[in-house]
Amino acid sequence: MTSISMVNVVFPEPFVIDTNSNIEKLTINCYMGTIRLIGTNISGLLTNLYSLSADLEIIKLQDEMKYNVKIRNTLISEDLKIYCWLKTLELNTVRDKITSHISVMSKCESMKLRNHSGVLNMQPNLCFEMVFFSRAEFGYSMNTNTLVLNGELRLNTFFLPRWIEHLELNGLIMNNFEVFHLHNDLSDIEICNCIGTFNFADTFNIGELSIEHKNVIKVNNLKGLRANVHFKCLMLNRSLTISDNVAWIELNNVIMENDTVMNALSGCELITISWSLCAINWPIIKEEDVMICPKSGLWGLMRCPEDDLFEFDLYNATLTEQFVMSSSVVKACLLNVKVLRNISVVVNKSCKDLQLENCTGAVICHSLKLFDTFSVTCFDYSALFVHFTESSDVTLEISYEFNCRIVLRIALRSNNLSSIFLERYSLNNKVAEVTNHNTCSSFALVPIAPEQFAHNIEYAYETKTTNIDPMIIWKEHISINKAHRRLFGSQEITQINVRSFPHN
Repeated sequence: MTSISMVNVVFPEPFVIDTNSNIEKLTINCYMGTIRLIGTNISGLLTNLYSLSADLEIIKLQDEMKYNVKIRNTLISEDLKIYCWLKTLELNTVRDKITSHISVMSKCESMKLRNHSGVLNMQPNLCFEMVFFSRAEFGYSMNTNTLVLNGELRLNTFFLPRWIEHLELNGLIMNNFEVFHLHNDLSDIEICNCIGTFNFADTFNIGELSIEHKNVIKVNNLKGLRANVHFKCLMLNRSLTISDNVAWIELNNVIMENDTVMNALSGCELITISWSLCAINWPIIKEEDVMICPKSGLWGLMRCPEDDLFEFDLYNATLTEQFVMSSSVVKACLLNVKVLRNISVVVNKSCKDLQLENCTGAVICHSLKLFDTFSVTCFDYSALFVHFTESSDVTLEISYEFNCRIVLRIALRSNNLSSIFLERYSLNNKVAEVTNHNTCSSFALVPIAPEQFAHNIEYAYETKTTNIDPMIIWKEHISINKAHRRLFGSQEITQINVRSFPHN
């Protein structure tokens, strides 16, 4: 085996290498000057005239008619043509002259391009024909069935080879009126910062889609048992059907037009929707109508493990239309939700766990006794009204948290409770100011023994009032407990929590 190795060498004249010779290994590191490759394996002119920084490595693999080729910090002065079968090709900081390009004419099993600028003509693996790169990172492997592009690449119409299963595109620009054709055997897809028209074949019924820089499409493990799909900043005009093996669907700033629907099949376990306008059809949503999500807030739907029921979360949303919770919802959490006047959120009878945190507006429930867990938390200016269509005898735990970090808990037994409400004056004012406010009315509290409740309950009352305002409860408490009036009169209530617990 003939081997040539050079380090820190300057070629004052072009150094000619015959690639057809019996050289098995050629390594030239940190050279400056010009190398001319001749022969039917590899031919071309490589130049670096500025520093001892260029590298060239050509290695013929033993027992195989294949080569590994590496080129770094080099200008392709004349066309570089590679005819031999390549195991790997690595180009690092390689650029072409305007009149030259790189052509890979035979099979190449693996390629890595880093910071590459120039034109690449590649046959037969990818069928790239005169493709322009600009400071791009590009790689593919036939062993892992992967194609990765990161950087600016301009393409004419391109049909993705079916051997590619994992596709990652970042910065691809399709030329005008040209189309990038995907196939339906892909397992992983990631498309971001791209421009142009993409045809997704039969994948989710997306069809042909015009993509802009801000659009993101990510699909992972589509050929596996638990796939996930993420769409961001998309405008969709066709109804989609997500495969049954997709466990998680995430939509971020997605607009579905013309009454189109996102159809999630029974295998789906989690759907998260943020700032998207869409309609969701999911088999466990029992109503005939789909769930309409307005372009506000974060919506979360998580399937319960053993039943055709799901948990529902809604954060940071403003609801402008009546929202009736699905009868399949068994647990719901609303955080920072603003419900406009004259509309309401309607909670179904099957919901056993309801949490309302810093919400504003009207919420209608059937009966407090139907809940295993019921909690209302307010820590900002809010006007919240929770109405129960069926009154019930219940016991509430009301917690008051002050800016001095003291938390006081009161148990309240109410006969025929029909509503819980908080007015805007309730928080962020000193206790003395609130209790003296002329809109803060009063009603009778009857002290009862607190020992029958949880160990952290120091005070307990009973009332016949059916509409409970926690701030009025506090007003009545300090009218009974003068020590607390003096202790907390100059404090602010920073948070109020109301939760239900059963009678002992």
